[in-house]
Amino acid sequence: MTRTAAEYELIQRKTFTNWVNAKIKGRGRVEDVTKDLGDGIWLVHLAEVLTGVSLKRPSNVKANSKMTGFQVIENIEAALTAFRNHFKGIRITVNSNDFITCRTPQILGFVFTLINKFGNITTTESLIEHISNCVTKFGLNIESLNPNVFSDGMVFCGIVNTAVPSAFDFTALKPENKRQNLTLAW
Repeated sequence: MTRTAAEYELIQRKTFTNWVNAKIKGRGRVEDVTKDLGDGIWLVHLAEVLTGVSLKRPSNVKANSKMTGFQVIENIEAALTAFRNHFKGIRITVNSNDFITCRTPQILGFVFTLINKFGNITTTESLIEHISNCVTKFGLNIESLNPNVFSDGMVFCGIVNTAVPSAFDFTALKPENKRQNLTLAW
C-alpha cells in the first residue's frame, strides 16, 4: 500500500467513524469503525438508529468473559438482516466474516453505502463544502457530488495533496490524463 493510499484510508476511517458516532450518539462511542463493529454490538445499535426498528438486544458478555463466535455472528447477522429488510434498495455485500476479521475495504465500503443511503442534505452539503475547501486552492470548483466532477481524477488528487502535500506536485497534473490522475490518487 502506498503512502497516499494509507493516508486516504486513514481519512476515510476517521470520517466514517465520526459519522457512526454522530448516529449512535447517546449509546456510546466507537473509536475505529473498522475494528469496533467486529463483535456486532455497535452494528446492532447503528441498525436500530438508522432503521428505527428495535432489534433483539445484542448478545453481550459479563466483565472478564469472552463472547462466543456464535454470539458475534448472531449480532452481526441481526444488524445486516435489519438493513436488508428495512431498506430493500440498499445493496449489502459484506458478511459477518468481514467484520470479524476487520476487512477494512469491505467495512469502509459498507459504511459509505450507509452514508449514501442515510445521509441527509446537511451531510451532503457538508461533504461538498469539505471537498471544496480541499481543492479550491487548486482552482477546482465543486458544487455537487456528480460523478462527472470526479471523472478526470483532479478532485481526488487535490484531496490527497491537501492531506499529504509531499505526495506529488499537483501543478504538474493535467485533466486530460484521467487514468494517470486516478491511479495517482488511489
